[in-house]
Amino acid sequence: MYIRNVFKVFVLSTLFLCQLVNATSTEWVDLLTEIVPEKSAIAGQWSISSEGLVVEAATNARLQFPYGADGDYDVQITFTRKTGVHSITFIFTVNGKQAGFELDAWGQHLAGIQMVDNLSIKDNLTRVNNIQIENNRIYTLELQVRGDIVIGMLDGKVLTKLDTSKHQLSVLNLWQLPDKNAFGIGAYDSNTIFHSIKIKKIKANKKENIEKTVAVNTNVSITKETPKANNDLFSLSDEFNDSASLQDWRRIYKDEGSSGDQLESIEIDAKSGNLVLVPYTSSWYQDYRGVLVYKPITGDFIATTHVQATGRNGKTPPNKQYSLAGIMIRTPRKVSPETWRPGNENYIFLSLGSANNPGTSQFEVKTTINSDSKLEISSARTTEAEIGVIRVGASFILMKREHGGDWNIHRRYHRSDMPETLQVGMTVYTDWQNVERVPVQEHNQRVIKDGAPDLKAQFDYFRFKRPTIPGDLKTVNLSDPNVISDAELLNLFSDQ
Repeated sequence: MYIRNVFKVFVLSTLFLCQLVNATSTEWVDLLTEIVPEKSAIAGQWSISSEGLVVEAATNARLQFPYGADGDYDVQITFTRKTGVHSITFIFTVNGKQAGFELDAWGQHLAGIQMVDNLSIKDNLTRVNNIQIENNRIYTLELQVRGDIVIGMLDGKVLTKLDTSKHQLSVLNLWQLPDKNAFGIGAYDSNTIFHSIKIKKIKANKKENIEKTVAVNTNVSITKETPKANNDLFSLSDEFNDSASLQDWRRIYKDEGSSGDQLESIEIDAKSGNLVLVPYTSSWYQDYRGVLVYKPITGDFIATTHVQATGRNGKTPPNKQYSLAGIMIRTPRKVSPETWRPGNENYIFLSLGSANNPGTSQFEVKTTINSDSKLEISSARTTEAEIGVIRVGASFILMKREHGGDWNIHRRYHRSDMPETLQVGMTVYTDWQNVERVPVQEHNQRVIKDGAPDLKAQFDYFRFKRPTIPGDLKTVNLSDPNVISDAELLNLFSDQ
């Protein structure tokens, strides 16, 4: 019989916690017998059925256990996702730190631990690709904690391993629990049954044995760690999990004294963990200056993001000409409306959206020298992609990766005119048909509110890194394919 009395729940939970802390046996303890859904649910509708603990499909549905664990322990969870396509997570603690081990996440079939060093599994060192949960199939999630080592497994296969002593752990906003020392489970927009949730304490530290187990059983490669000490740009990256981080980004219209904010809205969506930009009618072309949300970056860099570019309906490609979103790098200008002169725009960008064929997904790359813009357009398979720009001296390498594909070199440019410090960030623009009817200076200084804009851009993250270049390549023109091939470039930067 399941316990319904609140006093009994408190007493038994307290006794269980004491047992957990002091246990010397290796007996499994069933946590489901201690759960009162109406008391433990943080979000979503949870209930007990003959099959186990059931949660109905709801955005970031999660439940907190009335206890956690210290020391070494194992957790084993069997579950069946009945509907949905999104993630299942177990929120755990290790040495006073809390994080989540997540499966089939971010709509990209990713698994791993999040957050690590303020990075989600989309880009931290625990990321594992192609972990897709099939609905109506029973799975077993396992977590092992030995000292500072955390190991996450699915159906007996090791997916990821992390030495937590070297990293900062935190919980993604979607899965936050009131008690930072408690366990929790979650299911994102997925009707799920948790058949059993068991834990056992481990008498002694078996870290050495676990290391051997991982070496024998794992069939996945653990991503190489890139310590923060080797990346002085780390602090400039943004996972868009906290709206307060918006204050760290600069806006071009403010810097150049314009009174016209060409963004109708700019906000971080706490549910999706995305920065959402919705522009008014505006553009970057020749002397037309549009939206740029950026940070100043000095020296060589790698800038990457995952962007989704749709019409304002948030589903289909934009229906207006040249409605795109992407990464832009630009030479700073010390100008005001009074001192501005034509012929001085210098920039490069790679964007995704709809260009000259509204209603379809396309990539656009553009290089502009002294306001002379040269653009190229190519087709895209979907409304979302990962894109990146690498700067090494005067060489600029533009890369893209569409969903389910591999990174490829999209374009290369040699721009010896660009200074050491550049503006690097996100651009959005839309509705060229109405832009070109407006004189340049008027466009640059006011907001066009009588146009027909159709773009909603969502950026999952924006990350900066320093590239590592071997000594024999530091003086090579990386923008010249006759000097270094695409394959060689991809190999050079694949682990960076």
